[in-house]
Amino acid sequence: MTLGTDLVTTTGLRLRLGKTIGKGGEGQIFQLDSDHPFAVKLYTDGKAVDRRDKINAMISDKLYERTPFVAFPIEAVTSKSEPSRYISFARRGIERPNFRQQISGF
Repeated sequence: MTLGTDLVTTTGLRLRLGKTIGKGGEGQIFQLDSDHPFAVKLYTDGKAVDRRDKINAMISDKLYERTPFVAFPIEAVTSKSEPSRYISFARRGIERPNFRQQISGF
């Protein structure tokens, strides 16, 4: 699979990855190379399948509707050529807000 050319959400939205906007111990977060307001977290630690049930539970519970300040999963992301291969999830693409400013009201 080539990153950015073979990704699809569970509702059939084809994804093309843009630039990396975050990186950590579990994986990388990418903007999409499109007008979609999503970002995609791709697990690179080899534990994507171990997280599938937890991620699907967060999606089913619609945690993403509860707060704009946490980027909860919206849809699972799989390989277009291997739909059963769980890769990661799409989430709201958010800018890092200035929480200090929001709390203090400045």
